Amino acid sequence: KVYEDLRPPVFSPNGNGWAAFVRVATGWQLLTADSVIPIECTDVGDIEIGQSGEMSYSYLEGNTEVIVFRGKSYRVQQRLSRLHVSPDGTSMACVIGKIGGQYLLTSSGEGPQFDEIKLAGIWYDGTTCYAGRQGTQWKVYRGTEAVSGVCENVAELTMNPFGTVAAAVCNQPQSSQAFLYSDDYTEPLESKRYDVITNLVLHPNAALMGFRGVVNSVAHMVLNRTEYDGGKETSAPFFTHDGSEFVYCGFDTEFFISINGKKYVQNSAINLNQPCAVMPKGNTYAVATSTGMVVRELEKSYSYSGKMVDGVEPPIYSWRHGEYESLGMIGNKVILLKCKMDE
Repeated sequence: KVYEDLRPPVFSPNGNGWAAFVRVATGWQLLTADSVIPIECTDVGDIEIGQSGEMSYSYLEGNTEVIVFRGKSYRVQQRLSRLHVSPDGTSMACVIGKIGGQYLLTSSGEGPQFDEIKLAGIWYDGTTCYAGRQGTQWKVYRGTEAVSGVCENVAELTMNPFGTVAAAVCNQPQSSQAFLYSDDYTEPLESKRYDVITNLVLHPNAALMGFRGVVNSVAHMVLNRTEYDGGKETSAPFFTHDGSEFVYCGFDTEFFISINGKKYVQNSAINLNQPCAVMPKGNTYAVATSTGMVVRELEKSYSYSGKMVDGVEPPIYSWRHGEYESLGMIGNKVILLKCKMDE
């Protein structure tokens, strides 16, 4: 079907659900896999789908934003964060600005007020995970309880889709530390101190965090407290979809890809600013080039490429189909590029 306007679709964390705003002659609609919801509005806002498939969305009525969640509407102004839906789909949260500060809005009412708030998500038990600043002092909170000491800034804060693990990068005047929060630990797991910490990432479900830490201009890629050589330049680290592999690319005297601490030197260049894709427990990885998707073998000089295109999106590994996939453009046509490798 052809629409007058179409906003990018939003997918659930597990990929089972999706939704998108579309505009037809009669106005805006919220389109899902099994429903069409007409919306009377001046413009549409955001969509968020939780791990359970429960959805929250928003639209604008003049200067007022209306947030819809589980059949209830919340009229707000100056929303400052994305919408967050709890893993079990029973609660919603976001940050709202007001004169003199910011506060948490949840589906059960208004939360605490701070000068500034960074919201990571909602824990499995329904409490919110966020960092709050009063004056010049930042702390990380679980609900109303502070779970960190005072720091100068919380540079990064993230939570896994199941609401069971969170991590934060806390900066002090001369150093940075990463903290891992999980019921698996009675106290937060602390990293060593680094000059700078960036690229914080969480395992999909286990209590594991990865990041790039720099000390005296030497970069390390860190998995909890285990350090790996970062080389002179590195990409952002990531976990494969099943969490079985911790991956990053880099350059020292040659390009390499590191999987669970094992470094594979590559004959071809790797774009460190663009994510690659890795099939878990395999021997290949996929990258996007200027002319298409290329699949390379880790330990051999073999590579596999398909149709040449004008442009291509960074590839993914589709666990549903067991293949590498990307979207390519030829003129004004979009083409699905696929490559299935033997496991």
